[in-house]
Amino acid sequence: MGFSELLFFACAVSFDAFSAGILYRLRQIRIPFWSHVVFLVASMVTVSFSVVFGQLFECYLLGFWAKKFGGIFLCGLGVWWCLRDRKERVRSFQDDEQLQRTAIISQILEDPTWADLDTSGTISVRESLFLGIALSVDALVAGFGAALVDFDPLLTILAVGIFQQFFLLLGLGLGGITPFFVFRKKSTFLTSFVLCLLGLYKIIQ
Repeated sequence: MGFSELLFFACAVSFDAFSAGILYRLRQIRIPFWSHVVFLVASMVTVSFSVVFGQLFECYLLGFWAKKFGGIFLCGLGVWWCLRDRKERVRSFQDDEQLQRTAIISQILEDPTWADLDTSGTISVRESLFLGIALSVDALVAGFGAALVDFDPLLTILAVGIFQQFFLLLGLGLGGITPFFVFRKKSTFLTSFVLCLLGLYKIIQ
C-alpha cells in the first residue's frame, strides 16, 4: 500500500465535506470548535466499521484475490455513485416533498444545511454528530474496498477523519469564491473518478 494511494483515497471520499463547507459559508452557518471535534470523531468511528469488516472479509480470500476484488469493488462503487448522482439530479425537482419525510442522515446527504436542525445558524455538538455520520457515508462504503486492497486500517481511519475535517474547514474558508461554488456541483464526479482510478490501478498492479 503506497502512502500516496491512501492520500488519494482519503481525498476522494472527503469531497462532500468540502462541498458542505462551501454551502455553510454561503449560508453563513457557523461550526464551533467542539462541534468540529465531534465531527472528526464521528467521521473516524463511522469509517472504522467498514474498514474492520473489510479486514475480516479479507481473511476469507487469498491476498492476491483480495486486492483484485477490492479494486473491482472500488471501480464499481465509483461508477455507481456517478450514475446515482445523475439520476438524483433528474429526480430532484420531483422529490422535494418526499425528501421532508426521509431520515435526518438522508436529508443531510441531499442538503448539508439540514444538519442545522434548529435553524439557529450554528451547528451544535449534537448536530455535528449527524453531520459527521452523513458526510462519512461514502467513506463507510469505500472503506470496505480500501481494506481489501491492503490499505493500513489505522492509517485509513486517521486519514479519512483528518481529510474530512480539513476539507470541511477548506470549504468554509473558500466558500465565498465563485469557482469553488461551481466545484460543489462536481464533487460526486471527482469522488467517482478518483475511486475508479485507484480501483483500476489495484486491478492491473
